[in-house]
Amino acid sequence: METVKGFKDFLGEDAIKRQKIREILVKSFNLYGFEPAETPIVEYEEFVRGDNPSDEAVSDTFKLKDRGNRKLALRYEFTFQLKRLAKNQKLPFKRYQMGNVFRDEPISGNRFRQFMQCDVDIIGSSIKDEAEVLTLTFNVLKELGISADMARSKSVAEFLQRDDLDLVITVCDHAKENCPVFPKPIPQIHIGIDDPALYSDKPDDIVISIFRQTVNLINEKIILYLSESKNLFGDKK
Repeated sequence: METVKGFKDFLGEDAIKRQKIREILVKSFNLYGFEPAETPIVEYEEFVRGDNPSDEAVSDTFKLKDRGNRKLALRYEFTFQLKRLAKNQKLPFKRYQMGNVFRDEPISGNRFRQFMQCDVDIIGSSIKDEAEVLTLTFNVLKELGISADMARSKSVAEFLQRDDLDLVITVCDHAKENCPVFPKPIPQIHIGIDDPALYSDKPDDIVISIFRQTVNLINEKIILYLSESKNLFGDKK
């Protein structure tokens, strides 16, 4: 019997790798004083929709009804549940959570309808707390064998000197005329979005949600472009 489209079994080496990653994350989160949290997979549909019913991720939730004919939905992320968890908690509230989330959306490549999400958040954070999260992230990447030592911003001039670019992606605040112009014949994607930093004065849970929506939007547009341009890169990976 095959799995439902958009869902996948994990066995053997793949399952072992996923378990190892979870162990590294949990160890690191505990080391920095974050407490684990678990939330229901099934929630009331109204709670899942929240204040962003038109958000693409919200519109892709799996909807169902129980025997009492109540409108329910599968969680599509953890952020909307964080608002309930943080209520009446002593600040700063530090929590992490890992688990499966679900989205009834088109699938492509390694994009599935059930996938593992990992969140680590500090509600009521200070500058010191934010720096701690960056340190935590750096250390986790290092233990996973992902080097972040050379990560830094690069100027447009540095990119213009390279001859190994297959694609250029620019992300601007709806201002394409102000984006870098690449004179070389390189395919270019421009993504116009609202700058999420404009919402920095909102409550923490809303700011987190907006930033994640922005990241998801950029990711979806890139995946869509690549899926429609399969012959763009030839035999390159």
